[in-house]
Amino acid sequence: MKSLYLDCFSGISGDMTVGVLRDLGVGEEVFVEAIAALGLGEELHLHFGREERQMISGTRCHVHAHAHAHHLPHSHEHGHEHVHGRTYREIGNILRESRLQGEVKGRALAVFRRIAIAEAKIHGVPVEDVGFHEVGAGDSIADIVAACAGFHALGVECIEASSLVEGTGWISCAHGNFPLPAPATLEILAGIPLRQVDDPHEWITPTGAALIAEFATRFGTMRATKIARIGYGIGSRDTVGRPNVLRGVLGEVDDVSLGHDDVISQIETNLDDMTPERGPTAVLPGTHRGSCWPDPA
Repeated sequence: MKSLYLDCFSGISGDMTVGVLRDLGVGEEVFVEAIAALGLGEELHLHFGREERQMISGTRCHVHAHAHAHHLPHSHEHGHEHVHGRTYREIGNILRESRLQGEVKGRALAVFRRIAIAEAKIHGVPVEDVGFHEVGAGDSIADIVAACAGFHALGVECIEASSLVEGTGWISCAHGNFPLPAPATLEILAGIPLRQVDDPHEWITPTGAALIAEFATRFGTMRATKIARIGYGIGSRDTVGRPNVLRGVLGEVDDVSLGHDDVISQIETNLDDMTPERGPTAVLPGTHRGSCWPDPA
């Protein structure tokens, strides 16, 4: 069974995800056509290039986005317009009205809904009224849509990932300064293995968190895999000590190894003052002796 394992030793972001999918062989036209299908004209454009991080070569995805601007009252007094991202409702409308393939469209909607649910819980507002800032910007929309198209084109039947790594310190965002992991990232990753390392960087973005939460079915070490190809998605920062890359391992795993990890349950009990005739070789009234029971002497 064709599988993809994402090794997130330096976290995950949207552009790194698109980069690793391109590095694994997904054609550039897949991503370009997906962005064009949104019908946003010249607002979004992306291209790919080869870069290195600590001697590891891979694919870097560059998204060029013209700002989506809203003119708010009195914004002219500051000499510039107030620019922020779209709302969840707006993004949903764009996706539903797009020319994206059905599965790609559905996945992209699901990814944005994950983010919206997290933001709604944090800010105490209805999901439909969530206003995206960084995630609602054009580059994040492009990352999510392109990643969904890339996963679909790769045609894998199983996507799994390592435990996730996040840095420490603080991040400045639209709502102020917050400790890492960022609030939305932490909320999205509820129930997913996550550990922090002593690096003063944001390794997991909300976009990356939502993508891995949507597509990965298991988190942990890589299963026994017949490796076909290895790819690297390059992040924007050139960090020291930890290469800012996302590694993808494309290969095949046995069907028997898929799904949940094997769990063996054992039920024990103590029986006092029980006669041998009523022991495990006996057939109790109304029961049937299965093949695991020995025949009585």
